[in-house]
Amino acid sequence: MTTPRRARLIAAVAAFVGTAVLVAPAATAQETTSTTSPPRKQRAPSDKPRERPPADGERRAMAMDEVKSRCLHQIERRHEALTAVKRRLSRARFVTDQHEAALVQNIDSTASSLSRLADIIQGEDNFEELRAECRSIVVDHRVFVLVIPRVRLVLASDAALGAAGRLTTAADHLQAEIDKAKAEGRDTSEPESDLARMRTHIATAKDQADGVYGAVINLTPADYNANNEVLRPAREAVRNAKNELRAAVAAGREVRQGLERR
Repeated sequence: MTTPRRARLIAAVAAFVGTAVLVAPAATAQETTSTTSPPRKQRAPSDKPRERPPADGERRAMAMDEVKSRCLHQIERRHEALTAVKRRLSRARFVTDQHEAALVQNIDSTASSLSRLADIIQGEDNFEELRAECRSIVVDHRVFVLVIPRVRLVLASDAALGAAGRLTTAADHLQAEIDKAKAEGRDTSEPESDLARMRTHIATAKDQADGVYGAVINLTPADYNANNEVLRPAREAVRNAKNELRAAVAAGREVRQGLERR
């Protein structure tokens, strides 16, 4: 027989258990929410296919195309430079016909050789051969260090020779003035000395400039490859000729001044 007090105890225990049952799931859910990472979002499907990495053969072909492009660009640069120097040659005032013809022939033969090489490179399918052909653009043509500088040296030497000729004519005129002053009884010893010095400078300038064409016109890329200083003597000769011409002009002025003082 259950007493009222015991009945009340049983009811209280039952009420507590019921409350625990109801609260437990909520507490568990709260823990799960606070300690577990949120689920990852699913990426939306894409219609774009994945890019396939190129195969070895494709990579090799792409590399060859890149090398060909660079080499053909270098040939084009040389063609443009040769065209420009040929244009300059056609406008030069003091170059002789013989020298111009020889230089034009050299420029044209170099340009033709580069064009043939461009065709070979375009159709090449062997990497080692392609590397050798690209190297040939430089070592077998030497456009920037031989062909174009040779044109400039010949133009400079011919210009120096033309200037020497004009100075010789001026020296002859000065000689006539000295002869006239001497006939008038004036002292011309100093102007005569200056004139002699002027003619010496002119002669030296002509000797320096006159040998440049013959020294450079037949040089080949192989000559340059064997000796990178192969143009130095011609450069020095042109420089010396210019210096001698300046000295001749200065001596001519002194002749003129000496005649005017007397």
